[in-house]
Amino acid sequence: MRQIDPQDFTNPRPMAPNKSVWVRAVDPVGDDVRRQHAALAYASDMNLLETAMRPHGAIWQTPGLQSASLDHAVWFHQKFDFSDWHLFTQDSPISHGGRGFVRGAIYTQGGAHVASIAQEGLLRFRAPRPA
Repeated sequence: MRQIDPQDFTNPRPMAPNKSVWVRAVDPVGDDVRRQHAALAYASDMNLLETAMRPHGAIWQTPGLQSASLDHAVWFHQKFDFSDWHLFTQDSPISHGGRGFVRGAIYTQGGAHVASIAQEGLLRFRAPRPA
């Protein structure tokens, strides 16, 4: 994965609720469409919720942050080879009330839209425990 505008994990700041990431499998996936779908689905779940954290200036290591994927859906639109680089665009139209919703689209280098993704996740800050 290669983020185009990554969050600074040493000094996180509020950012717009969108990002783009180049993704591909490390090793050749092969011709089996099921393996292609599995590789893309696995990769699509790796950083979606971080998009919903951006407006809050939060990162995975933010003290007190509790996060979990609540649901994740993938729609495959046409054939692709996940051994090649794909552009994964993401936006989070709402991150409020302890939840974040993120939409994504995956495109080939030639611009073909091969998959759509949606995920809702738990994103809440737990109060520190009394000493």
